Amino acid sequence: MHHTGTPDPALQPTEAAVSEVLPKLGLAFFTDGKTRTWGATRCTLGPLLDDLCEGQPVRLYLLDRDGFSIVRHCEVLQEAR
Repeated sequence: MHHTGTPDPALQPTEAAVSEVLPKLGLAFFTDGKTRTWGATRCTLGPLLDDLCEGQPVRLYLLDRDGFSIVRHCEVLQEAR
């Protein structure tokens, strides 16, 4: 993933957590703690894959297309203390 400015306001935000990071393959996976899981590649806007760790809270910005949700942008959230 790579850094960028503010996400497109047309995208649907949702909160999730990093479930797996595979930087050598250029992939990261996220889950909302229910039944939904999303994947992102190093081309997805947001932090570098090397900066993500399992369990980290994130906000995903999703594009709905033909019944599927595509991660277009990712932001790391501050963990509650």
